[in-house]
Amino acid sequence: MKSKSISITPRILPIEAEESIKALLEKLKKEYPCGVPRKYIGKATGGMYHPRTQANRDSLGSGIPGRFKHRGQTIYPVKGIISDVRANLSA
Repeated sequence: MKSKSISITPRILPIEAEESIKALLEKLKKEYPCGVPRKYIGKATGGMYHPRTQANRDSLGSGIPGRFKHRGQTIYPVKGIISDVRANLSA
């Protein structure tokens, strides 16, 4: 049986999108150095994400990567949020 070779090409984003992502990264690192609690994800991302939507995505297995629980709260790491923004960005 032949294995299929999958070629993945990196997505090239417009300069404006990259600048916005970098600005979001800096904001999140400054305000939430340990990670963003799910209940603040909407405020932290300027409304790009909603806590209930993230809860649904998490239950489906398609949520932000790297999430963890701390005292009953779901926390999303900043790097995970940025990678999810990049993955779901459409031009």
